[in-house]
Amino acid sequence: MKKLKKINDHALIRCVLILFVLNVIVMATSRLYAQVTIGSDLEPAKAALLEIKTKDGGDQGDVSSTGGGILFPRVEIEDLSRLNVFSGIADSEINSEEQQKRHKGLTVYNVGSNKQDGSINVEAGIYTWDGGKWQKAGIQKEVGFFYMPSIEIDLSTPPPAQGIDLYEKYEQQFTHPKAASTTDPIPVFGRSDLHYYITDYDEDIFDTVNVSADGKMTYTLQASLPAEVCCSFINIVFVVK
Repeated sequence: MKKLKKINDHALIRCVLILFVLNVIVMATSRLYAQVTIGSDLEPAKAALLEIKTKDGGDQGDVSSTGGGILFPRVEIEDLSRLNVFSGIADSEINSEEQQKRHKGLTVYNVGSNKQDGSINVEAGIYTWDGGKWQKAGIQKEVGFFYMPSIEIDLSTPPPAQGIDLYEKYEQQFTHPKAASTTDPIPVFGRSDLHYYITDYDEDIFDTVNVSADGKMTYTLQASLPAEVCCSFINIVFVVK
């Protein structure tokens, strides 16, 4: 019995030593491969924790992949200010202010959500969460501002108490063009993605003109209007935030 116990003790010591050595190897390997390359056994760039490449692009940054790229998860974004676009995650788990900040940099591909009338709600493309809203990749560089399509203001009737919804007018014209050279839809910004500016109007006709942050314009008319004038136009500019 003593001999058997002695053998078991030796076996136990050997197991402990083997586990210790394996642990050291794992720790060393983890440190060695803190930076990872996917697609080849090449070293990643110095400042990259993760690099995807099938070949070395060289010092000039040439082609480094001949086998594919990154396929982002495809989702449907209906509200740019809502982080949770994943049906498998409860709102209570992800939509808190803390979680919104923790998810800065989250990137997805929006397939383009449709409204009931068939118009596009949020344009398709790559979007990144900035901590408060989804930002479409590259769009600020492409478009800074644009003029709202012309609308005619009828002077024969009193100004509407609720004002004129400039965003609604813009959306209607952009989603229902009278003619087009392509079947692709016109990109439409969300209401909260824009700043609204009144750049000019006829002061002989309009007494005051104001516009709210959500794109609703109110106005008052001069007490005496030119008899020959039935309508007027106002210059309106939309600026992308």
